[in-house]
Amino acid sequence: MANEPSTERSPRDGVGQRMLAGSAHTALTGLPGLADALVEQTWGEVYTPDGPVAKDDLWLSCRDNIHSILTTLAGSGPSQQDLLRAARATGSRRAQQHCPLEWVLHAWRLGGQVLWTDLAARTGAQHPEELQQLVSAAGELWGVTERFSTEMALSYHTSEQEMLGGVELRTTMILDALLDGRAAEVRTEAEHLLDLGRGRGFVVAVAETSGEKQVSPRDLTQALRRRGLRSAWRLRTGCQVGIIGVDDGRTAQVTAALREHAVARIGVSQTLTALMEVGAGYRMAMLAMATLPRTGRARWRSTTACRTRWR
Repeated sequence: MANEPSTERSPRDGVGQRMLAGSAHTALTGLPGLADALVEQTWGEVYTPDGPVAKDDLWLSCRDNIHSILTTLAGSGPSQQDLLRAARATGSRRAQQHCPLEWVLHAWRLGGQVLWTDLAARTGAQHPEELQQLVSAAGELWGVTERFSTEMALSYHTSEQEMLGGVELRTTMILDALLDGRAAEVRTEAEHLLDLGRGRGFVVAVAETSGEKQVSPRDLTQALRRRGLRSAWRLRTGCQVGIIGVDDGRTAQVTAALREHAVARIGVSQTLTALMEVGAGYRMAMLAMATLPRTGRARWRSTTACRTRWR
């Protein structure tokens, strides 16, 4: 189509860019070693042995995506749309595996560092005086890495939305209605799907995200489930918002579980019992969180009918 941007690559100009292209072409010969290096950095630190991604799967993904990035930097080979297929496949597969997106993004950033270290070493080892010229083209490496990373994340979100069918999608809609003060519209479904209402106690909690650090609702749910607490979570602007059943009064266990996976501030409402109170509980939790200073570390505050607790 006439309005689509051209996928043709413009001729490279500048010594630094030509050096980057040449180094990327040479680095392709060491592709397995680069994949090994990236897996070594991420396995155990980002991806865990008991996590949803097998080590062999991680290695194949690292190899395929490094190959695509280096081929793009070398300026030869398939079109960019073809080269982006590996990034899209990675995003879709990780979503299907329920792998936290923050793990994948972190690994992607480490991949850029692994590539830069290799390219710089190749250039500096042969012609130290040319290393500075390569540095002038470093922005292109990070730009390409970011472009592929963005494509991966878009594919992840697309696959995640496709999987949010049936009960999960309806649960999300019920949470939105409760948080927005429209409990009357979803009372019966909320009582059935979320096991709320009918006098059962619950609290509303908010867990703030912080820059590149994301709070995983899966981690929060599992931490609470280990303590015998049921919960449902919904991502809203800058926060994961959860409704947590505490009909036996175990609010202390709620804060203990949330602190295990907190990356920034956390707010928790007082214990409530009526579905019509979810909206008010949400506002309580947000207010409690807002009173905490931004210190760059996890902190929490909960509201009760007559007192406030600090960590």
